Amino acid sequence: MSANTPHARLLNEAALAVLEPLGLEQIGRSRTWLDDHDWWLVLVEFQPDSAARGSYLNVGAMWLWREVEDYSFDVGYRVGDFKTFRNKAQFEREAMQMAQRAAGQVEKYRALFASVETAAEYLARHCDGGDLWGRYHAGVACGLAGQAIEASRWLDEFLRHARHAGWSESLLRRVVQLRALAENTEGLRLAVEQLVAASRRSLRLSPVDEGMF
Repeated sequence: MSANTPHARLLNEAALAVLEPLGLEQIGRSRTWLDDHDWWLVLVEFQPDSAARGSYLNVGAMWLWREVEDYSFDVGYRVGDFKTFRNKAQFEREAMQMAQRAAGQVEKYRALFASVETAAEYLARHCDGGDLWGRYHAGVACGLAGQAIEASRWLDEFLRHARHAGWSESLLRRVVQLRALAENTEGLRLAVEQLVAASRRSLRLSPVDEGMF
């Protein structure tokens, strides 16, 4: 969808006014903004709809400790209902309200995941038994937080179910390597830093210094 449509311009203006001062950066000229925390991101997306003028608001966290090639929402996603563009004055208010709501969600995630310890606590508590990647994320976070028993448990569960589902051998080998480091916090941190660096390169994010954990 063109960035020059009236509602896209209003969304961009609202995001510039509200999100940019918080330190978020726009991905090119897209309707997605990033809050970069080295090993994780907050994504804010003003998502278009092919059938109507307006926007959804999606906000959530993305972990960078698995090799990725595109952005995704690992925690959180849709916030509120679709906002339809009817006229400039109406949608200008809607856009500003969406940006302010997004800012509140950004602050929430910043507080929830201020450290690997708080991330581990949240992920272990909210891990959905049917979500394989949720088990992986919980295992990695617990391992980084020095919780070897919990890390081993979550990664073992991931491997057991992923093998049954026929996931790729290359992915399974990488997770097996992380599982072997569950009781070696420093070794695990180094291995995860390499995964984060690879993900950041794929997403064309700036490199970060070692020792991020």
